[in-house]
Amino acid sequence: MDELQQKTILLVEDEAIIALTESSMLKMEGYQVIHSESGENAIDIISVKKKHVDLILMDIDLGKGMDGTQAAQEILKTFDIPVVFLSSHTEKEIVEKTEKITSYGYVVKNSGDTVLLASIKMAFKLHKAHMVIENHKQDLHASNEEFQQTLEELEATNEEYEAMNMELLESQDKLQFSEERYRGLYCSINDGLCLHEIINGENGTAIDYRILDVNPMYERITGISKDIAVGKLASALYGAGNPPFLEQYSGVAATGMPIVFETYFPPMNKHFQISVFSPSKGQFATVFQDITSRRLAEEELKSNSLRLESMVRIMQYKVDSIQDFLDYVLDEAIRMTGSKFGYIYVYNEEKKEFVLNTWSKDVMEACMITEKQTLYELDKTGFWGEAVRQRKPIMNNNFKAPNPLKKGYPEGHAPLDKFMSVPVFSGDKIIAVVGLANKKEDYNETDLNQMILLMDSVWKAVDLKRAEYGLRESNRMYAMLLSNLPGFVYRCVNDKDWTMEYMSEGCLEITGYKAEDFIGNNVLPYNDIVRKDFQEPLWKEWQEILAKRIPFEDEYPIITASGKERWVWERGRGVFSNDDKLLYLEGFITDITARKQAEDELKDTNKRLKLALNAAKSGTWEWDLQTNENIWSEELWNLYGLTPHSSKPSFDLWLQTIHPDHQDSLKSAVETASLKGDDLNVEWRVINPDGPERWLMSRGQPECNDSGQVIRYIGVVIDITERKLDENKIRAILSEKELILKEVQHRIKNNMSVIYGLLTMQMNNQSNPDVKKTLLDAAGRIQSMKVLYDKLYRSEVSNELSLKEYLPQLVNEIISIFPQNVSLTVKSEIEDIILSAKLLSALGIIINELITNTVKYAFTNRNEGVITILAKRIDKHLSITYEDNGNCIPESVSFDNPSGFGLQLINIITKQLHGSIIIERQGGTRFVLQFQV
Repeated sequence: MDELQQKTILLVEDEAIIALTESSMLKMEGYQVIHSESGENAIDIISVKKKHVDLILMDIDLGKGMDGTQAAQEILKTFDIPVVFLSSHTEKEIVEKTEKITSYGYVVKNSGDTVLLASIKMAFKLHKAHMVIENHKQDLHASNEEFQQTLEELEATNEEYEAMNMELLESQDKLQFSEERYRGLYCSINDGLCLHEIINGENGTAIDYRILDVNPMYERITGISKDIAVGKLASALYGAGNPPFLEQYSGVAATGMPIVFETYFPPMNKHFQISVFSPSKGQFATVFQDITSRRLAEEELKSNSLRLESMVRIMQYKVDSIQDFLDYVLDEAIRMTGSKFGYIYVYNEEKKEFVLNTWSKDVMEACMITEKQTLYELDKTGFWGEAVRQRKPIMNNNFKAPNPLKKGYPEGHAPLDKFMSVPVFSGDKIIAVVGLANKKEDYNETDLNQMILLMDSVWKAVDLKRAEYGLRESNRMYAMLLSNLPGFVYRCVNDKDWTMEYMSEGCLEITGYKAEDFIGNNVLPYNDIVRKDFQEPLWKEWQEILAKRIPFEDEYPIITASGKERWVWERGRGVFSNDDKLLYLEGFITDITARKQAEDELKDTNKRLKLALNAAKSGTWEWDLQTNENIWSEELWNLYGLTPHSSKPSFDLWLQTIHPDHQDSLKSAVETASLKGDDLNVEWRVINPDGPERWLMSRGQPECNDSGQVIRYIGVVIDITERKLDENKIRAILSEKELILKEVQHRIKNNMSVIYGLLTMQMNNQSNPDVKKTLLDAAGRIQSMKVLYDKLYRSEVSNELSLKEYLPQLVNEIISIFPQNVSLTVKSEIEDIILSAKLLSALGIIINELITNTVKYAFTNRNEGVITILAKRIDKHLSITYEDNGNCIPESVSFDNPSGFGLQLINIITKQLHGSIIIERQGGTRFVLQFQV
């Protein structure tokens, strides 16, 4: 102990409570402790004040100014003092950085007093060894330098006398300068500063406080002049009735313990950050900042983040139908803006009419109109139609106020307080209007801009989906037409009557005549049912084709037996003898009347599809894998930045439009998909040297033959540049949130350490054993939660942890809290079982209570003991056995008749887990806990 009393430790820690806890522990161990709250102050203590320091315990995060590593480097430039870093950080790069500065040790906070004390003693031993080596080197040169030093000391004596006289004069100047600098700082500081004294009542309790002095910034922030404030009681000055924050301020004035807090002050409608300290007994000073703007910005940032998340949900919503999609969009728009009501109307510019598409559920319940209208003419609408008339968004945050544009609304209409309406454009036309009403706060430009962006993206998705539905329906109808198309085969003579020799029965369904009517021109020749204007041209055309020995095919109209006209498609060829003589014609005829009609409809559909693709910035493509032929829509050429039909579309031409960074990956993706027959889904950047960066996305589906081989891909290309920009913004926001979360986790660790330190300090300062016992129990419970949080914070998964990783450390931490009167041995067999944080927290409390009871009562009048913990999974249950070899718990004590709060707490938590726990008394006490996992 005598040796330790000669050791002085400089503790550099900006957290006052943590510093107080660590100082108390070190003093109890016999060390002298000097506390410094910053790196700059630590340098001043050693370099300027020349305080003797044997070792430095240095925190890394020291708030504003230089951090612990910088302060250590500055001190070690001049002084050879062992430095041990004490920090919550466990990041590899931070630990490696400290190793380059000093090699005396790095201790992680919350490692326990034992680890810290051991590290300090090891640092002293290392430094002592280092000093022995250095002293040995110096002794070798001492004899040669001793005479020279004697002469120098004689000369220095005279110089020191003169320097002391000069230093005295300089000190007087510095004192005057320091006073002037303090007054300048007091007047020019950007924070409000106010000095107060506590007013106590007859019983000595604080009842008010008086203002003694204020700085100019106090006057500027509060709007209260110094002449009015000084000498006034706070209860009268601020008009709040009771003196604001009296409990906090009086506590600081009484204890001298500084505090910092943030609060909202209603009389001034402002948010403040207030730092409070006591310059002398019964007085306190406040340093405060107006953080109202920051608070409002934080709330706005939070609101914007929620809105972006809502927009992402909308754009990722799986569409069952367009109506279902728009219903979901309206619900999200209402939630995104904090509105109560909302609607979506489809608008027809030619007819100047609104047609109701979607109403929110709340507005339908609030609306008491018996016959609800779904169609409105623009000219008959009031204020809500202004978004179309003015062709821009409309916003009114006082809808009840008189307005010449309003025409009133029917009795029973849902009441409106605030209102916003946004038109949806397709090119130059307004195609829809979305309206939102009754937001709690005022609508603002952010609401308008986000609604414009949202509805523009939503309507592009709607148009694209409609185009997909139309294209799918056309393909379905065409496939059905082909599968059900009637037809017949024939053989005829090559004459102008097309005299039939054979016809299949299908001719009846197409022509209305039986096959035998045409055989040998029995009733009439086939050429007679061909429309007159086609008879001669078909004869001439087919004779020319037959002369070339190639198949012929054509489409022409016929007149059926009922007198109706039908269109047929015919494909045939000439059958020749060995001597090249034409014997007869063979062919197939099918009814294409429906196809002809479908073609006319398809032309209209393609026209509409083209308009939809243009609006959605999309294009279509087809790729025949057997012929390697490609078909690109007109829009696709424009998306690729190519002149339409400037060259033959091909896979290689497509690759040339892709940015080099994406070419290899896309080529590989296409080849893999075509080999496996998978859907194609790729994204890439377009080469666009003359403009901003653009992104495209392509989705394609394979078409297979009967053997399952992919023969064709059909797909669509969409411009996703806007989506990519939104994704980059979202990633930036998520990255910022991750940094904030990391800092919050670091603060939580420190705060739990502060709570634990306060409890242990208070316990050490108590003489009442019952109070001391209560505080010790509370510290153990805090320690169990702290161990769990520290494990979760270090794990990759933040909501679950292995029981094997958690339980042994928890047991050691709890045992370390108690005085080491008994030598305890802990034996454990714990399986690697992953449990949730909630479940582990409950188990931690139970284990804490069991260990606490064991340490307090089981080993009375004994020097050593054994604690055994077993944990294993049995089927779907977890079994935990805890036992000690100490004195058995009395038979009178049970969970039905607990002797203290600990057993009550164990029983309550066990029931909460829907488990069971029993007590066994054989050569010690055993608890067996089981519950389902």
